[in-house]
Amino acid sequence: TADNFIHDGVTTVITGNCGSSNIDIKKYLQRIDSIGLSINIATLIGHNDVRKAIMGTANRMATEDELKKMESIVEDAMKSGAVGFSTGLIYIPGTYSTTDEVLRLAKVAARYKGVYASHMRDEGDSVVQAINEALYIGKEANMPVEISHFKLSGQQNWGRSKETLPMIIKAREDGIDVTIDQYP
Repeated sequence: TADNFIHDGVTTVITGNCGSSNIDIKKYLQRIDSIGLSINIATLIGHNDVRKAIMGTANRMATEDELKKMESIVEDAMKSGAVGFSTGLIYIPGTYSTTDEVLRLAKVAARYKGVYASHMRDEGDSVVQAINEALYIGKEANMPVEISHFKLSGQQNWGRSKETLPMIIKAREDGIDVTIDQYP
C-alpha cells in the first residue's frame, strides 16, 4: 500500500533514474500494475542498462550497429510507456559514452515527448562542462532537461554555485526547459 509514501503526501514515484532501469518497460509496468500499488509509478529508460544490454561494460565508442540497437530499445521503452531517458554519466558504462551517443538516444525519447534526466558526468572540478553537456543535449534534442543531484563535490569547489546557478538561469532565459534536483 506504500503507506510510507502516502503518509508523506507522495502520490507518484519516478523510477529509472541515473541511467538505471529495467530495459523491458512493458513487462516492468505490467508487473507494477499487477501489484496494485496505492501510488502512481512512472519510469524512465536508463542509458546505462540500455548500453550494457548491447555492449556490456566496454570502454569504447559504440559502433553504428550498436547505436541502432540502443535506439531500438529506447524507442520500444518509450512506446511502452517510459516518460523519458535517463543517464548516469558518472557510472560505468555510461561514463564511456560520448555526448553524440547520448544525444542520439535522447532524440529518440524526445520524439515521444520524453524528458532527459541526467546524473551528470561530473559534480566536481569539471561541473561546468558537465552542466553544459546536459543543457546541450536537451537543446539539441528539443526536450526538457532535469539535472539530478545538482551540487558541487569537493571542498575546492565550495562557492562555485555562484557560477553554476547562473548557468541554469541563463539556459531558462534562452528557452531551455530545465529543472534541477538538489537531492543528494
